[in-house]
Amino acid sequence: MDSGRPSPLGVVRTRSINPLDLGRNHQVLAYGYDLDESADALTIHVYDPNHPDDDDCALSLSVADPTRATPIGYVAGELPVRGFFRTRYRPKDPTAIAGPS
Repeated sequence: MDSGRPSPLGVVRTRSINPLDLGRNHQVLAYGYDLDESADALTIHVYDPNHPDDDDCALSLSVADPTRATPIGYVAGELPVRGFFRTRYRPKDPTAIAGPS
């Protein structure tokens, strides 16, 4: 994101041995972040397709002690976030599936 490019994130929201529960996990697009060093607080601003008109979607967490687990805040009413990770993305030309206009 420091280079001005958004980053897709996988958001882990479930813990289960049932493979059908994988659908409870989610993907969002991170487009910016704020790091408050005085409070050791990181806020990652994301576009969430489940909340397309909400510009306040963000992952928030403490970075005070990276060796310990820390709660991750997200959108109220959503499943709790257990973790997140950057996913690989390669842009594709959408006209390939849309056909000629």
